[in-house]
Amino acid sequence: MSGGQVGGTRVGGAQAGTARRARLPIGPRVVAAALLLVGGWVHLHLFLAGYREVATIGPLFLADAVLSALGAIAVVASRHPAPAILAAVFQLGAIAGLALASTVGLFGFHETGIGVGTDIAVAYAVEAAAAMILGLAVFLAVRPAR
Repeated sequence: MSGGQVGGTRVGGAQAGTARRARLPIGPRVVAAALLLVGGWVHLHLFLAGYREVATIGPLFLADAVLSALGAIAVVASRHPAPAILAAVFQLGAIAGLALASTVGLFGFHETGIGVGTDIAVAYAVEAAAAMILGLAVFLAVRPAR
């Protein structure tokens, strides 16, 4: 039979009954962690520059900074896909929050971008890049072996 024995111990070159463990390589994890840290730094910078005075949004900026740092540590420390998935979803949530605040408003706050245009562009870019890198790394790690 091509691919191994179905009734035996080998199927498609792998032990029957064993699952391939998804492990993310270190390269994308380090790059994504660096992007998470940059995004967290942008939120901390904006928090300290005045967003701390904005109800609800200010504490969310501080939470983003802290969670970005923790996410970066988790993504680098673990080869398991779960931290990468959580970090990618977190980054997509940050992008969604910024998109809402910039268009229809969020928690009574409407982002005008005045004085923070570069920071907004950096936040969008690093959050999107981190989410894409993490998503691709997870996809490649969990896809069935060929």
